[in-house]
Amino acid sequence: MLVYLSLILVLVCLLIIFFVVFKKFTTLALLDLEHLPGRKEAKFKNQIIAKRLDRDLDKISGSFSVVKNFFERRFGSFLHQLRLRLEHSKERYSREKKLTLSERRAKVAAWFSEAKEAAKKGDSEKAEELLISTITLDHRYLPAFIELGDTYFELRKYLEAKQTFLHVLKVLSRKTVSEFANYRSKKEIYFSLAQTNKQLDDFEDAIDNLHEALEIEANNPRYLDLILELSIMKKDCVLAESVLSRLEEVNPENKKLKEFRSRLEKIK
Repeated sequence: MLVYLSLILVLVCLLIIFFVVFKKFTTLALLDLEHLPGRKEAKFKNQIIAKRLDRDLDKISGSFSVVKNFFERRFGSFLHQLRLRLEHSKERYSREKKLTLSERRAKVAAWFSEAKEAAKKGDSEKAEELLISTITLDHRYLPAFIELGDTYFELRKYLEAKQTFLHVLKVLSRKTVSEFANYRSKKEIYFSLAQTNKQLDDFEDAIDNLHEALEIEANNPRYLDLILELSIMKKDCVLAESVLSRLEEVNPENKKLKEFRSRLEKIK
């Protein structure tokens, strides 16, 4: 009897998972497969979709911890097939739901505006949903990717933030970019990426990002401040001394200079 009850409970879980995730499939796509400029963008899109589906499935299945092990052993292949079916359904839906150019632009503008408003109110989850919807309709809308990177950072999803900022930089590195390329400067994207890498403890990458930013604006106090912080954390005395001297010259009113000098002396 207990076996039958467990099986019924598992089937109920499966149905709940299917219907909840299926309702979300229209917002899971970052890019339109039929209009991608290259394979890298397709790979980027599929990674985000996979992570998003995994998170949704984890949240739901976590609510049924009593049968979780039984569920994973017997239905792992089902979840894989479910993911594939959702992706195919999403692509079919995207093709069938045709919008005029003016309708598409209006929706993109509305969703993007709502996303920024949600972010201001601290509702990062809602902002993420709206930004993904925005990018689903217009994969060339660079501001949405930039804001999505910021949103992932706020949600402490640092790997997703890093991937998104790297994608933005790849777009900005092309000779021909959209009219939204100046929504945020390239140096600021490098700075955001450096902050993200710091959170991931990828100090070397973060320092490289800041060197890129400083190539564009050599004496930006914020960039110098962060690279000094990272160099001290890495105990790179040579770099730290060099950056501290520059920061003392560029921003002598910085209240953290004495602290930085004291910390540097301790690691020498």
